[in-house]
Amino acid sequence: PERDYLEAAIRTVIQIHMCEEIAGDVLLFLTGQEEIEVACKRIKREIDNLGPEVGELKCIPLYSTLPPNLQQRIFEDPPANNPNGAIGRKVVVSTNIAETSLTIDGVVFVIDPGFAKQKVYNPRIRVESLLVSPISKAS
Repeated sequence: PERDYLEAAIRTVIQIHMCEEIAGDVLLFLTGQEEIEVACKRIKREIDNLGPEVGELKCIPLYSTLPPNLQQRIFEDPPANNPNGAIGRKVVVSTNIAETSLTIDGVVFVIDPGFAKQKVYNPRIRVESLLVSPISKAS
């Protein structure tokens, strides 16, 4: 297992975008809004640093508290390919909201680090909280 799954997931998105010759979009599962926002910023920064010869990569966040008009962006077309042939893609960075409830056309690559937020109750202090933990194999 990867120690820093967020870093590994971002690296994987960049690697797919740069190295895969198959056209197609990417779906990345993360645990929540904060992680998703961080991932989108980091992916954008990495792609911008690579220069104009790399195809455009549009990062689209998706989580339950995102306004519906912004959730609809997942259905937009990916960016066009560069004149040099570099592939334009979109990457949808989502919580598990996208796991069963919808189909996103064009997705060819799925990255699932295998973590989700689980509600955990601590009876000693009588508080329920969200804990990032590995998804069970039964899921």
